[in-house]
Amino acid sequence: MATPASVITNTLFAPIAVLAHATDVVVDTGKLYEAAVESGALNGAWTEFYLAAQQGIGTARSLNDLKTARVQYDAILSGDESLKRLYEDREAKLRQAERESQKLREQQENQEIEKRRVAVARFRRTVSAGMDSHCGLVLSVNGPVAMVQAPAGVGQYGMRISELYPVGLASCRFINGVYQRPNIAY
Repeated sequence: MATPASVITNTLFAPIAVLAHATDVVVDTGKLYEAAVESGALNGAWTEFYLAAQQGIGTARSLNDLKTARVQYDAILSGDESLKRLYEDREAKLRQAERESQKLREQQENQEIEKRRVAVARFRRTVSAGMDSHCGLVLSVNGPVAMVQAPAGVGQYGMRISELYPVGLASCRFINGVYQRPNIAY
């Protein structure tokens, strides 16, 4: 079995780059680690920990998962360039995926708002006596006003057609006998 010293001397070309001065040396600990594993110089527990760190970072499904992996494997991340790069790459991909997901949610929300807006406009154009509205049965329509059988305690109530909504798209509230318009995004 190789000793740690022989691993380092036998693998100098892969993990170490000599810069302008003979004293400036950059060590790629990821490659050094890989060489140590291949030679058998590292024990199985450390190897498992390193592989678990790679797995935890590489398979993180959200930024929270990635942050959890960072906390869990911080000891090895702080000194290993290849794991740092893996972490940064995964973080960039997850941030991009989050932005795309948010954009998709916004588009879907806007589509739903548009569908409801169209449904409300269609309902208001076609409202007639006998139709159900969000506040109850429409009893009669006279120009821009509809007489509605409002909830108990209110009785018949004259509402502008522009205040009517189809059943299920808005709530009907009265406070002290006064209709409260729903706060709706359309």
